[in-house]
Amino acid sequence: MYFLSHEDKRLYDHLNEVCQLSKRLVEDVHLKKEKIEHDLLLTLSILNGIGHDFGKYTSYFQDHLKNNNGGKNSHHSFISAVFTAHLVSKIFDEHNSEFASFAPLLCYISVLHHHGNLKAMDHVVLKPDDDLHDYYQRIQTMEIQIEDIKVNAEEIEKELFELGCYYSISIPQNIVHSFIEGWAQTMKQLKQIQRKINKLERKEDAILAELYFIHQVLYSALIDSDKHSASNTHKASRQTIPSDIVDLYRDDNFDLRDKSGMNGWRNKMYNTAISNIEHFNDPIATLTAPTGSGKTLMAYSIALKLREKAEEDGRVPRIIYTLPFTSVIDQNYDQAEEIFEKYVDTFKQNQENFLLKNHHLASIQYKNQEERPVHEALLLTESWESEFIVTTYIQLLETLIGWRNRPLKKFSKLTNSIIILDEIQNIRAEYWPLLRKTFQALTNLFHCKIILMTATQPLIFSQEDTTELLESKAHTKADFFNSMERVDLTYIPNYGGSYSLDEWFQYFSEHYHRNKNYLAIFNTISSSIAIYDKMTKRFPAECYSNLKIVYLSTNIVPIERQRRIKKIKSLMKDYQVIVVSTQVVEAGVDLDFDVVFRDIGPVDSIIQASGRCNRNGRNCRGEVNILPICRDNGQDEAMLVYGKAHISISKELLPKEKTRESDFLDYVDRYFTLIQNHINKDHSKKLWKAIQKLHFNGNYRTETYISDFQLIDDNNSQFVDVFFEIDKESQGLWEEYVTNVFEEPNPEKRFKKHLDLKKEIRKYVISAPLKLFQGDLKDQIDMYERLHLLHIPYYRLSQHYNLEYGVIRSQTEVEVWMM
Repeated sequence: MYFLSHEDKRLYDHLNEVCQLSKRLVEDVHLKKEKIEHDLLLTLSILNGIGHDFGKYTSYFQDHLKNNNGGKNSHHSFISAVFTAHLVSKIFDEHNSEFASFAPLLCYISVLHHHGNLKAMDHVVLKPDDDLHDYYQRIQTMEIQIEDIKVNAEEIEKELFELGCYYSISIPQNIVHSFIEGWAQTMKQLKQIQRKINKLERKEDAILAELYFIHQVLYSALIDSDKHSASNTHKASRQTIPSDIVDLYRDDNFDLRDKSGMNGWRNKMYNTAISNIEHFNDPIATLTAPTGSGKTLMAYSIALKLREKAEEDGRVPRIIYTLPFTSVIDQNYDQAEEIFEKYVDTFKQNQENFLLKNHHLASIQYKNQEERPVHEALLLTESWESEFIVTTYIQLLETLIGWRNRPLKKFSKLTNSIIILDEIQNIRAEYWPLLRKTFQALTNLFHCKIILMTATQPLIFSQEDTTELLESKAHTKADFFNSMERVDLTYIPNYGGSYSLDEWFQYFSEHYHRNKNYLAIFNTISSSIAIYDKMTKRFPAECYSNLKIVYLSTNIVPIERQRRIKKIKSLMKDYQVIVVSTQVVEAGVDLDFDVVFRDIGPVDSIIQASGRCNRNGRNCRGEVNILPICRDNGQDEAMLVYGKAHISISKELLPKEKTRESDFLDYVDRYFTLIQNHINKDHSKKLWKAIQKLHFNGNYRTETYISDFQLIDDNNSQFVDVFFEIDKESQGLWEEYVTNVFEEPNPEKRFKKHLDLKKEIRKYVISAPLKLFQGDLKDQIDMYERLHLLHIPYYRLSQHYNLEYGVIRSQTEVEVWMM
């Protein structure tokens, strides 16, 4: 019989392709642990490939493929998972390694979920009571399928035996008959392994974390390979990147001989960090450098040189540059693109093969000699088929600590990589213990390098566990902070307390000078709008012709936000500028002011805000003034946004007299030391136990699952994404989107056009409180259910959106609105 896996592909060919692709992925996984042999891991990946579609050998599946019949008897994941576990058990029956005894279960879970998200081990082996009906239904279906498979058992055995021979694996010639007779025993064996894991978890055995990572590698290799084979998408070839391209870029753009001023300061830091690469033997390093010191270029160069060093040992690690905000990614990517374009010969012909941008708003395109079709480009992008990936913490950490099928395609790419963690202090502190354990386990098992890069280094790892790349015999990291005197920072409470908005504005007015540029940063959108309104009334354009006041926050659509940032830079050349903003300006916005006012916040946020003041070290020193703001009820806004512990510690630490930039490092270290004592570690502990138990996702709220790890609080039900028509361009864009996406009947065309337009559409989208748009939601319910997007047409714009400060919301409607 001629068996098919897909309409246009023979099942044998598909299994072979998945084996080949999985083998290739796992060959690039470099293990440190001797007790988990690489050959064993390689064999398991091939066995997963051989067994993952075993259920497609039934006549039910073949009928489903050809005639869209077959019903539940055509479902193939469960029988394939049990068969793969049986196959692995037979192959490794006499293998004496501790890890091999767990292999049948790991392969069973991988194959069972290769078309969906991972579920908790308890839910797929030892069934909870309310899942028993579904479990027995699966068993009954499998028994029917087994009877069907008996008809072609010899032919199937011949194909599987031939596949095994091709990969030098001795598959028993009677493997199908063995499965038919022994599947029940295999199920008992899986339950025994699961009980063994539960016992080890109570003892906190170190092997459990390793089982999680090995499972994720096997699962990742399987689902990535399966999708590439099914879509006939060819993998991208690996590329060579010269390790000196950042050096060449710096030589062309900066005076590298300069030993004085800002340039000399940056040169000294760069040279110190680069010279430390030879001594970077620990898996985890820190790069703690002041704002404006050129950390990004330093990190690029360090990573490329570490990659060259790894190549000498036969490994070619990918570089994964991770940032907290999508707004910063484009800026970092553009700089990397400029370097690659100028100094890598074949970059233009193979752009994404060298350098890839991956976040939910990024355009989907992939050039590898030629432009790939959109469905291939999406798969190659989501699989991180590139040498240098610029991405977000959501993409990285929901892969590293993951349960969803889609992000886990790229998990295997993490295992031999150089991961740069830029501004990791933005991750909630309650997750720091989990990140420490997870990254340590990753680097203990695989050949990874981790670099934590920031001006405000959180104490996620102890100093004993890391190498500081700005420490040398000649310099310490403190030397580089101490040598900078760009700003003075002053904490100015209001007679020991906080300021109302009227009191804050009175203080600002009394200290305003016509010859200085100002940045005022607030913790909530409501306060920023209120102060902007006061500014425009206090400094009317007709009386202050040389002054420009600009509003900036996520309350305005992203495209307008970017326009205003460019406008501010341009205005500063000829006018005095006051910018009223929220914390959005603290991350990756290259603006430079004489004076910065900020509401109180965590010390690290205050230091980041200071980085927008006298950034380029002009002659006179900049001023950073911290004025705490309270609401009408007397409660500090900062506590509503950041929590009581962070703000109480900041108030305790910040001195009332002027503080020089040279003292910033000390304040940051003291702040994070105190924060460590206030972190609630319970959630991290529970999540780590979930990792050890392979507790991916489930229905019991008394349990903690890996799926409970969320970087962004799950308040989606309170928010709605709204597209605002603010001009003719957005009107035309929305019309095109409705015609080609909402009204397009062809699913494939609709999906392609959605990917094409997604980036442009998001430029006009704001996530806003649902309560402000309840009426619009009722009117647009059909469109919203399909697009997950509300639409405010231009003729109704004034009801919801102000062109100066964005979404219209009254003080009573605005609760805590960050950024």
